[in-house]
Amino acid sequence: MLKNQEEPKYGSEKWIDGFYDPTTRIQTMSQCMVLSDIYKDDDFKLVLADFGDFFSSNPAVVNNIGALDGRKNDKVKLKVFKGLAMINEVCINDIPSSIVTIAVDTLVPSIPALAISSSCYVYIYKNMKPYFRFTLPCSPLCPEEEKAWRDYQNEHIKLSELVVALDNIRGFGRLNEMTQKSVKFLQLSTNEERLNFIDQYKEVPLVKNTAITIMTSLMKNVHDDDGDGGAGGGIRCIVIGCEDGHVYVINPETFSVAATYSLPSVAVFMVANGLFDVEYSIYTACRNGGVYGIKRNIEKAREFFRVTYPIVGLVKVGKNLVVGCMDGTIHCYNTKGNCLWSVNCHGDILCVGLMELKTKNLQLLLVSVKSHQQQQSSSPLPPPPSSSSSLPPSTSGQIQIYLEKSLVDVIRVEEVVAAMKFGRYGRESDTLVMVTKSGGLMVKVLKRTALFDSRGVSKSGDGVGFDLAGGGESRIDIPKKTKLFLDQTARERVCAVEMHKTFQQDLCRLRLHSCKCYLDMLDKQLNVVSLSQEYPVKLNVEVTGLGPTFKMCISVQNTSLNVSCHHYFIAFVYDPGFYNILDNIIFLPAIGPSLSYRTSTFAYCVTDKTFADVIKVLLCTENNINPILTAVVSMPVSEGGMNF
Repeated sequence: MLKNQEEPKYGSEKWIDGFYDPTTRIQTMSQCMVLSDIYKDDDFKLVLADFGDFFSSNPAVVNNIGALDGRKNDKVKLKVFKGLAMINEVCINDIPSSIVTIAVDTLVPSIPALAISSSCYVYIYKNMKPYFRFTLPCSPLCPEEEKAWRDYQNEHIKLSELVVALDNIRGFGRLNEMTQKSVKFLQLSTNEERLNFIDQYKEVPLVKNTAITIMTSLMKNVHDDDGDGGAGGGIRCIVIGCEDGHVYVINPETFSVAATYSLPSVAVFMVANGLFDVEYSIYTACRNGGVYGIKRNIEKAREFFRVTYPIVGLVKVGKNLVVGCMDGTIHCYNTKGNCLWSVNCHGDILCVGLMELKTKNLQLLLVSVKSHQQQQSSSPLPPPPSSSSSLPPSTSGQIQIYLEKSLVDVIRVEEVVAAMKFGRYGRESDTLVMVTKSGGLMVKVLKRTALFDSRGVSKSGDGVGFDLAGGGESRIDIPKKTKLFLDQTARERVCAVEMHKTFQQDLCRLRLHSCKCYLDMLDKQLNVVSLSQEYPVKLNVEVTGLGPTFKMCISVQNTSLNVSCHHYFIAFVYDPGFYNILDNIIFLPAIGPSLSYRTSTFAYCVTDKTFADVIKVLLCTENNINPILTAVVSMPVSEGGMNF
């Protein structure tokens, strides 16, 4: 890490001040920040989208006062930081909504690619150069709107009737279903302007494009340990939430839509976990205050819960979902929709994030809070040990760190933090990168000796700490596996009789099921070795070939030592829609004691389907109407089907 440029006055003892540059003038949000090894040099960089003056949380820029010193930044740029220095930047055409890192190939080593969502496009950058642009599919048109324009073009209605028809659609609250062409047309006031507009855009088709509101990534078939979408992991699918309420899963290998889902509202925050080819879950927080879940092979999204105030952040901590709301509270729900706990942060929440310590197998919640000045003096939380006196009035921002519902640490900063990202930066594994409201860049590194206690006591490995909950001495933490073993042991002591009864019932059911299967096998002769002394034979079938022609080699062995086998023949049972066998019945000669006879025939695959069927080989005798032995042969899939 670089040396400190400006040492913050307030903080936490468990964090090392990496550096702080208040002059970077960065305007971004957490969804547009990633920490990734984009050059594959084992040095993780900070990649973010700087909105410039198009979108700013700085009051000086919003109010257009002279704080810019004549340096107006009116371009949206993609910037790459190494330490405190910006090493690369690329101009972007439009304001992005999200940035994620993905892998577009399976090469080793694979350089991660950046996926940037903007408007209805997803731009793929590799080595900070444009690689591909994906366009979202168009949304379905409103039938009434499409009919109105078609009737006007066919001169079935007049201009005034067209305006009335489109205005009726808008009047019924369906403005979001209309195309941009109709919206701009309704904004015109005179008929002359409307006619000029129609003449100008008469060749433009009626198309309804949507906009991307949020984007995240989902592992395709292999879990990624690094989390940067490069080598060491697997290919990541792109999950996109749109303004029209649709959720698309994009395959980065072919850049095609792999799955489509529909939501009752617009997704603003999204979390995805699992594997797309196996089992996955997508959790979305929408503008209506509801959190919905999407699972594999389930077309309709399920609502888990709904909050009263608008959601400002969604994080999955362990198996639970944590949301931050505009009323300054955070709520934790399980995947069944039950509220586990709620905590008041005593301030306005700007953003939330996940702090994952892989070396300690620990996940914590990061909450950026804009503290109310009147609540700082009356807060029950004591100041951090790094400051012996109370905070000055200028200090209004803090990062609260929660372990479950316990507040375990507070990082106090002089400015409000508008965006943050925790992860590996440079060669440090646990780094917190923050962008302040005025555009400053701040980096803090977690000490390797830092410990977090769930009972509200914050500790450090050097023995210095402070008690956020006002508690006294703390007990030694029991490891998770040991605690699980002790809980299971206590449960076995209490429920020993019930567990034994359940085990005996399951054992009896297993024995009964085994006997039924054995009896069914004897009745249907589904065995290859005869259990009767009257017919001492053994049947063996082998299949060779790649298809569409297969050779079936059949061996019949006489297991008796003094009795010969006479009048035996082999028959085949199969689906004629799949196979055609050259000899349906093969008569066998007499087989002496302890001898075997081999014969063969050919089976032809007569279908081009990509799956195979079974062929039953029956060993029969002229003196018995039931087969003696039956062999069920699972045929291999043919390399190519042919019709005969």
